[in-house]
Amino acid sequence: MPDSGRRELAALKERVDPAQFALDRYGIEFDASGKARCPQSDRHNNGDRNPSFHLRKTRFKCYSQGCFGDKPVDVFGLVMNMDGVGFADAKRIVAEYAGVNGNGSTSGPPARPHGPPRQNGKVAAKYVYTDRHAEPVRLVKRIEYPDGAKTFHQLYPDGQGGWKYPEKGAAKAEPAPLYRLVELIEEEDPVVVVEGEKCVEALRQIGVNATTCAGGAGKWLPEHSGQLKGRHVVLWPDKDAPGFRHADLVCQSLADTAASIQRVEPPDDLKDGGDIVDVLETRGEAEVRRLVDEAETWAPEARPEAMEREWTTAELLEHKFPPPEWKVDGLLPEEGLVVIAGKRKIGKGWFTMQAANACATGEELLGRSARRCRALVYALEDNPRRISRRMKKQGIPTSADIVWCFRWPGWPAVAKRIIEGQFGLCIIDTLSRAFPEMKQNESEAVTSVLAGVQEFGLSEHVLIVATDHERKTVPGSIHSMDEVVGSQAKTAVADAILQLHRPQGKQDTVLSADGRDYEEEIELVVKFDREQAKWEAVGTVAEVKQGEARKMVLDAMRDLQNSKDMPTTKSIAESIEKSRSYVSTLLADLVDVGKALKGKKIGKEQPYFLPGTDVTESYESSNH
Repeated sequence: MPDSGRRELAALKERVDPAQFALDRYGIEFDASGKARCPQSDRHNNGDRNPSFHLRKTRFKCYSQGCFGDKPVDVFGLVMNMDGVGFADAKRIVAEYAGVNGNGSTSGPPARPHGPPRQNGKVAAKYVYTDRHAEPVRLVKRIEYPDGAKTFHQLYPDGQGGWKYPEKGAAKAEPAPLYRLVELIEEEDPVVVVEGEKCVEALRQIGVNATTCAGGAGKWLPEHSGQLKGRHVVLWPDKDAPGFRHADLVCQSLADTAASIQRVEPPDDLKDGGDIVDVLETRGEAEVRRLVDEAETWAPEARPEAMEREWTTAELLEHKFPPPEWKVDGLLPEEGLVVIAGKRKIGKGWFTMQAANACATGEELLGRSARRCRALVYALEDNPRRISRRMKKQGIPTSADIVWCFRWPGWPAVAKRIIEGQFGLCIIDTLSRAFPEMKQNESEAVTSVLAGVQEFGLSEHVLIVATDHERKTVPGSIHSMDEVVGSQAKTAVADAILQLHRPQGKQDTVLSADGRDYEEEIELVVKFDREQAKWEAVGTVAEVKQGEARKMVLDAMRDLQNSKDMPTTKSIAESIEKSRSYVSTLLADLVDVGKALKGKKIGKEQPYFLPGTDVTESYESSNH
């Protein structure tokens, strides 16, 4: 792209605040830390309940499922992904938003900073959420704009009887309860669950008990299902894909809680995106009541006995299997047996404590969403005092639903405890302490013990995570799954094997994961934050290597410029002893991210410069 074109794009992006653009066009609302629920939450196992869509400076990225690609995207990339258009159309859309004409001049106001509602928006309604004691806990403002768009802002009590926007760096607030919770409790069944407070108020005006969750589609939480325990519930989805997915999510969540679940099928002639308010306006109260009364009973699909039946080749090829479910997105499977191996003192205990807290509280683990559940931990190499100290260091809240045990009662008693306590995660630290009689180097002995544990996890839909020590490595050898003691038997039985290890000659720690549900082996570079006592993801091994390679190129460019030599593809390649094609690819990446500037060709040579370089002086010096 010519330099003039790059300057035009840069100027256009400067006029658009990315957070406000995402909010105005797609309803994506980032919190003070720059996180939001992914707009493609249907690709997430839990509707992206723990926000994984991040805005860093001017770029967006889904860190859980990679919905927008491996690399962060700018506003143009956001539009291309969300609207399914090419770059030219994305540029036009952004330009129209910024008020920029085709000739580059402006016809509208400059980009607005992110914050409270736009000046041309109007607060159309305010909805107050209360707890079961009628104490206000959340205010939702509905903002409507002249072009028909709408956004919602959530405010929190300021402690003085008023409301405030969330402050940067403030602790995450408790989830809002269901809307109209007090009335919901006091009034009769059925309870109609809809999308949006406006729909709730419309139903209440005709005497129907109704509720919704704050934030709309995809924001339903287990706490909301608990508030409808034992109730007869009717789901009324908006007539669009997000609405139907939201209804699926709510039904699944209520399956073990509600007394009964029914689901309304929106009328065929209702417009796309139409809701209960549209039905009231076009068909009247009687039709709404009829649809509620005649709603079909919903029941969860029976878990397919896929392993018990015979399959033909055609059936296996044509059957649409659901995607695998995860306890931690893309890292820990939903159920079965996972072995986490590593050398002594490498930090396995810190990692499993972090994983237990993530599942018990719904926090992220290594930037990945976790499915909330009760956790049972057998810390067989620790004591209560040490675990208490470690929990305080990691900042685990008192509300974390984790049960800690320090004595192993035997596997049958543990299995019984898991079922009675309705635990979704059980951590055993370590395998050798729990099963001292198991001869780790004998495949039959390992299989006879672990096969029963793995089968229990699958049948009871529980994830069993067991830590294991690695054998000593031979100096100079390459690290592999063979380092796990009894690896052949364990890898055959376990659904996944995770390893924490440090490659020889490297300071980085790598978390490798391989198993039945991974499309390919995962290799993450992780670092241990000693202040917070938590593991953090740095990036994939490939990403980190690319970063190191980029640094090598930048250092070579700096050395060449300091010695008054022209940094060209050829001279840089010779300096770092790499091929020109390899260096050319890295230079193109550096130019894209603004870390290098591409100069004018000199004959067959293509020069590159560091930002801020006096190019004229460099050219002159190269001619001496």
